[in-house]
Amino acid sequence: MSTFSLLKTYFAWHYSVALLGIWKIFIDIEWFLYNFFSTKLLLQTLFSKWRRLGEKRTKKVDIMDFFTVLIVNTLMRIIGVFVRLFLIITSIVFMVVCGVISIVVFFVWLVLPLLITSSLVVGLKLLFL
Repeated sequence: MSTFSLLKTYFAWHYSVALLGIWKIFIDIEWFLYNFFSTKLLLQTLFSKWRRLGEKRTKKVDIMDFFTVLIVNTLMRIIGVFVRLFLIITSIVFMVVCGVISIVVFFVWLVLPLLITSSLVVGLKLLFL
């Protein structure tokens, strides 16, 4: 197999199959992060009680029992909102960081053959000076 044929095959693989594979890997990572943090479920249950903690009324006419249940359940919902918002924001941050990293890796992959070739030429030039 000639060197030219090998280089031709390599560049064809590098800019087609490998590039598509890298793109699919980053899509899978984004999908994983979205599902790992359960972002959709967190948004759907944003105002639910935290871990279903709360009080139930025990007496029908007691005003103190009514306000106790109201305060405890309201606090559990507020805690649930804060925890879920924190997790949603964390999910978004991780997804954005992964997106930025994927864009950087994508562009580095595009110029990688040029970087390798230029590094080899500079190295040989320095070696034979």
